[in-house]
Amino acid sequence: MTKLHQIAIAAIIGLSTPMLFTSFDPTPVMAQTEQKLSGVFNDNKWSVYISYDRNTYRYQAGRVGNETEIDLAGAVVGGTSDRRTYTWNNGGTLYQAIWQKKDSDFIRVRVLSPNGKEIFNRLLRREEVPY
Repeated sequence: MTKLHQIAIAAIIGLSTPMLFTSFDPTPVMAQTEQKLSGVFNDNKWSVYISYDRNTYRYQAGRVGNETEIDLAGAVVGGTSDRRTYTWNNGGTLYQAIWQKKDSDFIRVRVLSPNGKEIFNRLLRREEVPY
């Protein structure tokens, strides 16, 4: 083997080795998953629990200390990717949770009567979960 052949082989191996490692070295990719609204939000009078399961949002709400609550499923999601509005329809009465990713520890809960009159509008804070 001539000196020229040895240099050529060394060059080919030297150039292909980084490509070989690059092609077999997997690069981790972060999944582009949308942050989902969920959790318990409350103040001193009202508590709202929102969950996401099996592609459905569920809304459970009630007055603190009162056993009566409303339980709805199947929200329609609207708004923008930064400010989402989740709306549940219960016989024409609309229950809304308005949530922003940048301020994810709060939701605004609105209830609108069938004629469109606002009958409830309250800002609720995410409940701290003890570990």
